[in-house]
Amino acid sequence: MCTFSDAIWEKGIEKGRDEGMERGIKEGSLITSINNVQNLIKKHVVSNIEEAMDLLGVEASLRPAILKSIQMH
Repeated sequence: MCTFSDAIWEKGIEKGRDEGMERGIKEGSLITSINNVQNLIKKHVVSNIEEAMDLLGVEASLRPAILKSIQMH
């Protein structure tokens, strides 16, 4: 028999999974964008990070994290 506390527990687990999936997708998108920007620069398709992000159509919300990551390497 399912109790009220079991239902709340399951709802919390489900919410945690959903949040984890969303976070994973965002991080995956960021990593992919970083790799794509670096590849364009390495292959001399573009001359700078901003130009690469423009060419790829990178969302404005991802740009600061991409800049920070690439400049750290």
